[in-house]
Amino acid sequence: IHTIGSQALRVTFSPQQQRLALGIAQFASLALDNACLLEQAESATRLKSEFLSTISHELRTPLHVILGYNDLLIEQAFGPLTSQQHSTLLRLQRSARELLGMIDDVLQVGRLEANKLPIELQEIPVPTFIAQLRIEISELCEQSDLRFEWQIDEELPILLTDVGKLKMVIKNLIGNAVKFTPEGTVKITARAQREGVEIGVSDTGPGISREDLRAIFDAFRQGGQVRTRQHR
Repeated sequence: IHTIGSQALRVTFSPQQQRLALGIAQFASLALDNACLLEQAESATRLKSEFLSTISHELRTPLHVILGYNDLLIEQAFGPLTSQQHSTLLRLQRSARELLGMIDDVLQVGRLEANKLPIELQEIPVPTFIAQLRIEISELCEQSDLRFEWQIDEELPILLTDVGKLKMVIKNLIGNAVKFTPEGTVKITARAQREGVEIGVSDTGPGISREDLRAIFDAFRQGGQVRTRQHR
């Protein structure tokens, strides 16, 4: 049988030391609570991203089928169409493509939040980039009654960018300009800015109120007093 001795040590703290120890304990408890909240938030964000990604994929498949059959109808693969039927199918096609674009945007948000959206940098001359952009938004321009002005400076430096993502940003800006401008002009500019290029989109719409400027940069947020132009 081994006997283990013990010794008790009594330490007396001054009131100031007690307050300091209590403060340290409170800060430690707060840090632990914040760490738990951060872990919960990261878990919630991950689950949300996975949910958005799954739903986006599930929605894209039937929508592509709808667009495919709609294209066949427009091409009169199943028989001739009246002018009214053709016009209706074109509106259906336009709405379905807009919906597909929104679903793709949601999918991109999910990938971005999950850090699964790689950057693919490449060099492209600004005139080439603008020419591609104009072709890709030509249908939007034709459907709108607005005037589109392109002011592109000469001798701009070569862009080193992710072309697809830059196009997405600018097309979204142009789409919003068209959506929220009842009449007038949408202007797209490109000018040299230090060692890079500044690309801007402006319109003659009502603009964004000062109160909404911060909120609109949050995901799935838009201004409070939103009035969109009517599309035929």
